[in-house]
Amino acid sequence: MPVSQRAKQFMPFAAVTGLDDALRRKERELGLSERPDVTDEDAAAINERLAFLENGEEVSIIYYCAGEYETAEGIVRSVDTAFRRIALEEADDGQGSQTVKKRNVIEIDMEDIIEIRTEQFGERR
Repeated sequence: MPVSQRAKQFMPFAAVTGLDDALRRKERELGLSERPDVTDEDAAAINERLAFLENGEEVSIIYYCAGEYETAEGIVRSVDTAFRRIALEEADDGQGSQTVKKRNVIEIDMEDIIEIRTEQFGERR
């Protein structure tokens, strides 16, 4: 087999031509954004805040999820440093009586956190 033919068998292969371009175009249409790069300073500030979070503390967290930025507000239910996850319990008014409240628990990966706001730290990161 000639050298030129051997090289072709190791070339990248795209089963569906143009798929990457179509996916990027669809992401732009949907308004999805890429995961942000967190600077070392921002990561240190986020880690500092995570170290001081306590169960029962009211907090607002901005995080990256499935191509979008989400904001979760609620009470810290647990901080799992081993699996790097935070569980927040947010109050959501029920459909019926004013006194009935449904509790939603949101679990957030610490790596996805962009900003943490608490009364202790104010509005800064």
